[in-house]
Amino acid sequence: MTLGEIIRARRKAMDMTQTELADRAGMSQVGISLIERGRKNPSLGTLDVLAAHLKSSVCSKVQAGASGAGNQRGYPVPQVCGIQAG
Repeated sequence: MTLGEIIRARRKAMDMTQTELADRAGMSQVGISLIERGRKNPSLGTLDVLAAHLKSSVCSKVQAGASGAGNQRGYPVPQVCGIQAG
């Protein structure tokens, strides 16, 4: 599971639209869409803001999808929390 897929799943589990998440996080809906589709890599600051609005932590987001590969564009997200590649 990619980081974007994890964010999308959490957002949907909270019954929140991309627009609602974007408004809460001070982002655009397009930005959220790009992140969820793996077309844009969020900075750690952005990831932290998204995690706060998704009532989660950055590390739990990363650990939930950690396979050692990061997302489909090669962003090494597991390294953020010291997760060993598997």
